[in-house]
Amino acid sequence: MAAIDLSAVSSFPYFLTTASVGTNAQQYILPDYCTQVSIGGTAATRIAQNGASDGAAITANYAFCPADNFFEVKRPISSIRKAGSIFACAETGTVTLHIVLEG
Repeated sequence: MAAIDLSAVSSFPYFLTTASVGTNAQQYILPDYCTQVSIGGTAATRIAQNGASDGAAITANYAFCPADNFFEVKRPISSIRKAGSIFACAETGTVTLHIVLEG
């Protein structure tokens, strides 16, 4: 699974839908000016940052988001402390993910 590079996004809010994401992580590379990421899906979703990698199963250190809800992650303004990516996948089966970037 190839990472989705959103680093060039400069206008907020920015909306993205990714269909048919399975149980292996989809990586989203985030823009520096993004101060909040909201992720939700049509099915139960796992969301991770530390220890996750694109295309690998997310088995530990993740947040859980029930179907048809959003999980919000606030990001610090300082780029020194900001994670560059976030990862998401289906709890089981597949999920259509909806991403909202805010700046």
